Amino acid sequence: MKLLLRIVSLAFVAALAQACEKSFLYEDQPNKPVAIFETVWQDLDENYSGFLPGERSWENVYSEYRPRVTVETTKKELWEILTEMLDELNDEHVKLYRDGEFFVSGSGKAEQAVSEFDLELIANDYLTGVASPNNYILYGRMAGKENIGYIFIAAFLDENVEIIGTILQQLDYRNLDALIIDLRTSIGGYDGLAAEYSSYFSDGRHHVYNSQFKNGPDRNNFTKPKAFYTHQSGAINFTKPIILLADAATASEAEIFTLNMRSYAHVTQIGDTTAGALSTVGPARFLANGWRYEYSIQRITNPDGNTFEKVGIPPAKHIQNTETDILNGEDKVLEESLHYLQQHFNF
Repeated sequence: MKLLLRIVSLAFVAALAQACEKSFLYEDQPNKPVAIFETVWQDLDENYSGFLPGERSWENVYSEYRPRVTVETTKKELWEILTEMLDELNDEHVKLYRDGEFFVSGSGKAEQAVSEFDLELIANDYLTGVASPNNYILYGRMAGKENIGYIFIAAFLDENVEIIGTILQQLDYRNLDALIIDLRTSIGGYDGLAAEYSSYFSDGRHHVYNSQFKNGPDRNNFTKPKAFYTHQSGAINFTKPIILLADAATASEAEIFTLNMRSYAHVTQIGDTTAGALSTVGPARFLANGWRYEYSIQRITNPDGNTFEKVGIPPAKHIQNTETDILNGEDKVLEESLHYLQQHFNF
């Protein structure tokens, strides 16, 4: 069981490693506070994809923070200034790293969500037949209601696109009446896996979202929109009632999975609104003082042109645990899911 309960931390480490595979180094950048500040601000001004109408302008942000940086600014002070400035973007895909420490923009709600979730509690008190095919997924059946399956996805990092089909077979999916898929605290992962994982639950072809990538320094420099649709995996297909659990720490590819799943008529999203960080992160950028940072380079929009970026995907039914609930050994979000299935489907 201890191995299974390391899922979240291992997934996070793997995600960080992935983010560092490619990088951009400012080779001619002076290792001076003003130059470093200007580099970060200018780079985001030209290449960050997440500026939205109605937000405080990036120019006004510059006017507030730039005067605080001088030739005498210490590394500690520069870190505080940059993290405060980046927090203005309220985008969990905007991150700054130094010496084993990292900052994530707009992560307050996600940090709270992590404290309101306990996988060990679920595995020990709510499930039977617990198993894990890798470091990112745990599954079983609900104790006392073995006709309801449960799958927890900590991260979309297993490149075996058939892993969900294998899990459904292990759960004997034909004899299940319903399924709970838990994405709470899911950090995301590899592009494309969300569509493949969700294809095992598809009820048809749906236009899910449009994607564009930043391709120039002007705010409106984006590639032409590319439409993405749901598809069906093939022989294994589960279209009975599904409860999809998400929270404020559900981010990135986990949100793309949520977009796919919520397009199916048999799926109900319960929990809290997701993080609102759907887009792809660009290559890491290295600064002259040894720090590095990263940010969004993609724009995800709904078919109607609106976006869940920085807003999050809202549930059909809102419910949150508290830290006290968890300490008392209760996962009220999971219990509400079971109540919903009983109330609406008599399971």
